[in-house]
Order: sequence, then structure tokens, then C-alpha cells
Amino acid sequence: MYTKLKGFAFGFVLGACVVFLFMFLVGIVLWFAPTSQPCLNHCVGFGKIKCLEPSIKFSSTEDKLSVAFINGAGTEINIIGVNASSDCTVNDVNAFNKTVLEAGEVMRFSCRGDNLADKQIGEPFTVTLQITYIQKIAGMAVTHREEGIIQGCAE
Repeated sequence: MYTKLKGFAFGFVLGACVVFLFMFLVGIVLWFAPTSQPCLNHCVGFGKIKCLEPSIKFSSTEDKLSVAFINGAGTEINIIGVNASSDCTVNDVNAFNKTVLEAGEVMRFSCRGDNLADKQIGEPFTVTLQITYIQKIAGMAVTHREEGIIQGCAE
């Protein structure tokens, strides 16, 4: 009976070692396997003028990038300059649908046609956007400049 128990224990230990080795190898394969990160549309770097991330859309079929922004400065602002670079090149305040915004008001930025890089569905894009605006504070006109980056994937 002792020899049967001894053989059982040896088989059990051997089986546990095989299972452990298999799990170890699977772990190494998964560790080094390439991962495909989903492409998320997002903005970084803007201050008082807030980018509304769910609004970011780069349409490869319409050849258009559109992003909504909200005036978070707390007072009325007047946009006097726009400079976009990288996958969108625009130097015109008319890229926004309105240039005078009350506090909390939303405006839309658009880049289209020849000003926009040609991207296929799923390809990443990056746009650096600089916005210059005037804000009246205590009766004085103060000029501010904000810069941010808009990134995502073409749809």
C-alpha cells in the first residue's frame, strides 16, 4: 500500500509541475503578444476654452475634422486668432462657427478639404491648435493664447 501511495504522490507532483509549466509558458506568450489599443479621440492642453471630447470627429469620407469647444473663461471672449498645424492647417478665425462667445457658450471648429491630411478609416490623426482671444477683465481687454492637441482616429 505504501508503494501505491508513493506512486500516486509522484504522479500528482509531476502533473502539478506540467500544469505550472504550461501556465508559465502561456503567461510569457501573453506578456509579449502585441496588443491593439483602441483609438480614442481626446484633447490635451487647453485651459479656459474646453474641448468637448465626445464631439471630435475626423470623417475620412466627408474629408472633415470637427470639434466642439465651450467657453470656460467665465466671461465673454472674442477669438482673434487661430493657428492649426500637423494633420490640419488653418490660420483663419472663420474655422470657428462663431468668434464671440458668452460664458458657457459652445462653438464648433472645422477643418476640411485641402487643409486636412488625407486619412483612411482607423488611421490616427494629430492636430495642434492655438487659439488667441480677448477677454474683458475689470474693464480691461486682456489677450490670452491657449494651445492644445487634438488626437484620435479617422472614422
